[in-house]
Amino acid sequence: MVGRLGVIIDVTLDIIPNYQVRRKVEHGNTKSFVTDMKKVQNDYNEFVRKDPNDAPHGIPASIAALDERQYFWHIPANSLMQMDFETLYDSTDLRSVPNAVFEYRNSNTVINNAQDFLAAIGRQQAQSFNSASQEELVQELRESLVETNSDEPAMIDIYVGDRMRRIGANNFSAVYNLVDQVLFPAGIFPAREAYINQNRVMYGMHRRMQIYDQYEVAIPLHKAGDCFEHLEALMFPEPGAPLDDQLAQGFPIPALIRFVKSEDFFLSPTQGEPRVYLNIEDYYTHSEAGENTGRTNTWFYRVMQELRGDICQGRLHWGKAGWNEHASSFDGAAEYPETWCHFGCFVKELDPENKFQGVSHVWRWDGLDYDRCCEPGEGFVSSPNCVCRALGA
Repeated sequence: MVGRLGVIIDVTLDIIPNYQVRRKVEHGNTKSFVTDMKKVQNDYNEFVRKDPNDAPHGIPASIAALDERQYFWHIPANSLMQMDFETLYDSTDLRSVPNAVFEYRNSNTVINNAQDFLAAIGRQQAQSFNSASQEELVQELRESLVETNSDEPAMIDIYVGDRMRRIGANNFSAVYNLVDQVLFPAGIFPAREAYINQNRVMYGMHRRMQIYDQYEVAIPLHKAGDCFEHLEALMFPEPGAPLDDQLAQGFPIPALIRFVKSEDFFLSPTQGEPRVYLNIEDYYTHSEAGENTGRTNTWFYRVMQELRGDICQGRLHWGKAGWNEHASSFDGAAEYPETWCHFGCFVKELDPENKFQGVSHVWRWDGLDYDRCCEPGEGFVSSPNCVCRALGA
């Protein structure tokens, strides 16, 4: 792996026991989620205001609950699937847990018994589907499952975005809402299966749906409620609004929401504050229509502009999409004011000849006076004459 400071040639990973984890599932809508995030924001801001130097202790319950919580946000369906996780015992043997009722249906079990999966979808379909487009999508899922268990090469649908457009974001979202309920039921599972992960069913689907851009934006906790309230207004305008203004239409695939604690690492997106990570995917830009006409997913791009704007103040994930489209004027000193020039000083110290410079517009310290403001082994030394600036004056 090549990075700005060199080449990583050795990695040590901790292996931990595959403990049992209880997954609890609740369902809500965007408005209820916004209400929860407003409370989290208010509690966090009050907590920091009262005791900014003692943040690790006495954390409000609304914030502590986020430590083991994830969401699927089926945006056009205006539905959120909340999953909370609780580690139960130190033992890795499921049989050792007394008086427990197991719904042990991990991804391997589901995919090896495809009839069980399809029957569950069929029951939901009979209750909920009124659209031929939704029935068509369920048939696509059936074919994906057959291919997942097959040794034959997958028939790859390069331009899956065109089919998504034809079926419609509302239909796509409604079906995937039901699919996720089948793939992620409540129950007790080994940790590897309990948390949201790219399981075999999903890999089977992605064998047929390959080209898309994955973005992830880290929203500061002190802005989380305001940000999602703003997104709600964008996604769900007043009834009768023009289609171009119904921004939820750009998100046929569910978003994933997770929460990450503050870190001290210079370039961590959570440097300085806990953040809400919003993972979203753009399939339409790489549709055949998009590539032939140059059309982007304008709904998606408008939301990304807001996620990067003043209300949300989202930081981009370093390893995902968006840097060319939504960070063309990136200013590291503005986005990472406490640490950007520390990193720049170590870049100069460890790579004085810029062997690992690369072509990205991001890694810039044109405004940093290395000789005056960098202390070897210490990083950036702030003073009246040393103000961190990534870009030249």
